Amino acid sequence: MSTARDEIFARLRKASTPLTADTPRPEPLVPAVALTTGEACLAQFKEKATALACTIANLSNAQDVPTEVARYLAERSLPGDIWCSTEAAITSLPWAAQTELTLHDDIARDKLDGGTSVTACLAAVAETGTLAVASGADFATRLGYLPDTHIVVCRLDQLVGGFE
Repeated sequence: MSTARDEIFARLRKASTPLTADTPRPEPLVPAVALTTGEACLAQFKEKATALACTIANLSNAQDVPTEVARYLAERSLPGDIWCSTEAAITSLPWAAQTELTLHDDIARDKLDGGTSVTACLAAVAETGTLAVASGADFATRLGYLPDTHIVVCRLDQLVGGFE
């Protein structure tokens, strides 16, 4: 019995020894679902996002975003009034070419309620089908929460497998 006891105490002492620079670090655990890349990652994101009632449009060129926004709104009989973030990824798009759309600057709460916003994102997470956005000078948080319709522009290189 003392042998088992001694063995337990020895393991406890070893486990409580401070780590040094030479101590090998364990590899972080990453769920297999978060390790997808390429087409599998995109397919996983689409599956998860559409299960959350998201609509996804694949565009070959970012310059087509205003046309797609106009099509999306018209298809759903929604007004063409939109509120865009001031992120370069959004402001650099050819909005003026879409005469059906009216861009608004006033992001007052009463203006956004029931409206449509267009923003960029930091990342799209395939593991959950969710988007990561950041508030800041170019992206007012209310653009992502108050409008009934939130259109997010996401590049393929922003797609990640998981949060890890």
